[in-house]
Amino acid sequence: MRAKYGLAVFCLGGWGCGGAPELEPSPLESQPSQVATLACSPEGARRVKVVVPPGTPQSPTFTPMPTGIRDVQGTAYFSVNLRDGSATLWKSQGTEASTAPVKAFSATSPGRNISSLSSLDSRFLFQVYTEEYGREPWITDGTEAGTQVLKDLTPGSAGSALSQFASYGTFVTFFRTWQVMDPPRLQVELWRTDGSAEGTTQLVNLGVLSTLSPSYVRTSHGHLFFLSSPEHGTALWRTNGTSGGTVFVKRLDANVVPVVDAGITEDGSTGLFTLRDGVNTEVWKSDGTASGTVRLESFGREMRMLGSLGAHVYLTNADPVTQRMGLYRVALAGGGKATVTVLENPYADQEAAFPSLQSFTRSGGKLYFAVAISTPGPAYRVVKLWVTDGTAAQTRAMPGSLSVSDEFSSSVHPIDGGGVIFAGADSAGSYTNPWVSYGTNATTAEVTATPSLVTSSPEGFARVGGSIYFTAMDDTGWYQLWAAPANVSCTP
Repeated sequence: MRAKYGLAVFCLGGWGCGGAPELEPSPLESQPSQVATLACSPEGARRVKVVVPPGTPQSPTFTPMPTGIRDVQGTAYFSVNLRDGSATLWKSQGTEASTAPVKAFSATSPGRNISSLSSLDSRFLFQVYTEEYGREPWITDGTEAGTQVLKDLTPGSAGSALSQFASYGTFVTFFRTWQVMDPPRLQVELWRTDGSAEGTTQLVNLGVLSTLSPSYVRTSHGHLFFLSSPEHGTALWRTNGTSGGTVFVKRLDANVVPVVDAGITEDGSTGLFTLRDGVNTEVWKSDGTASGTVRLESFGREMRMLGSLGAHVYLTNADPVTQRMGLYRVALAGGGKATVTVLENPYADQEAAFPSLQSFTRSGGKLYFAVAISTPGPAYRVVKLWVTDGTAAQTRAMPGSLSVSDEFSSSVHPIDGGGVIFAGADSAGSYTNPWVSYGTNATTAEVTATPSLVTSSPEGFARVGGSIYFTAMDDTGWYQLWAAPANVSCTP
């Protein structure tokens, strides 16, 4: 059942071993019990259109709402999936008049839900189930007549398992996995499409000996992906969207180990990722070549990677003894690791007040990350938004709280000017609404909204053109399509 705070939480933090270093903890900013709504300029959030009609059937386990918002050359594509299995693909350019359904799929089978895949020049790729084709990729030019199945990759109604769609402008690559019997195992294939059935072809058959990791890195040089098998361990591969350019890069580990976090440097040229080998965490970088794929450091405990700033990559670890989270950095050029600071936890002397990392992003030369403090029960005590520029002095918590529900975790999405937008509240336990922060107390506040939002639980933030689209529960009583300028800011 959806709680008043929204969707499911995935607790991503790991516990380290041993105590945190004795450092001066970074400050937890003092805050009043209520944070006033500040005036937003040039404009705040606004409802784009009612896309879920009031009276639409709901259930305790399913809430209809706009999902999968994607940018296709400044047009937002999204879907509305309903409880009875029907689904509608929509498009919008940010006005009520421009927001219209593209194609509706009838409720002949539950689980029809549309899922967004990728943009392809001015067209949009998505996946949906139909009785004729099963769950296969579709393509649209934004008109109902121009919306059609791309290709029936698995003939009949069985459907295809597709992942890691990567757009190269005039073509898109993706992976297809399917079950091979006798003995049962998964075959991994890399495909490419130009948007036509005849132009949708298999590039490389990667065989049945390896498993494709769900983690990947898209750099300016290509798409980095990971394959692992008991016989060959864990390996890094690279593709540029051609068969000749799909190559093995380097063996990373002799065992099958999970890739926990993946990202890129600020200039987009280098991929960053962590490997988890038991309790050990290895930090790697790669430019897509064997010589440029290097293990930077190894920690003897479970770490989470936040991302890079300048010459360093930053990670966190939560200590189960002190109930404090540490912030660490590793030099991208090699040469060691260092502790930046230990985050303050005002509940550290209480039972089960463990910190865990929920979501994080980089914006304007700063890293923003949400840290949840647990309780003996399912809900959290508080979830604070933290910001750092990589120094202890400028690592601090912002006013207010994100959702403390065990059924919803707000994403922290970058906006123009070095800030972020997220679902926030003036105090822990309150309903959440759209908030922004630019890394200071004075610039962290609720966004004004038209019509007013009271208990909106916003989610699904996505950048499309010059706007941030999201879904929020408003005065209609249902989740509708909303948008705010990508430079929305709040000042006293």
